[in-house]
Amino acid sequence: MKGIEQDVAELEAELAEEVGELEEKFDVNSPRFDTESIKSYKKDIDVKSVSLVWLPYDQDDKPVW
Repeated sequence: MKGIEQDVAELEAELAEEVGELEEKFDVNSPRFDTESIKSYKKDIDVKSVSLVWLPYDQDDKPVW
């Protein structure tokens, strides 16, 4: 029985270590973004509509929306 309990404890420790590494690698609070520039051609641009958005602010520069 002690051999099985020891194996389970070792596996749990290994799992906790791997989970910690994954949490560090894929931290939701600090995402990494790769930037890639794509050159567009005039033939690929087709403007179908133009919109204007207005978001009101009060006199203290706080959003009213």
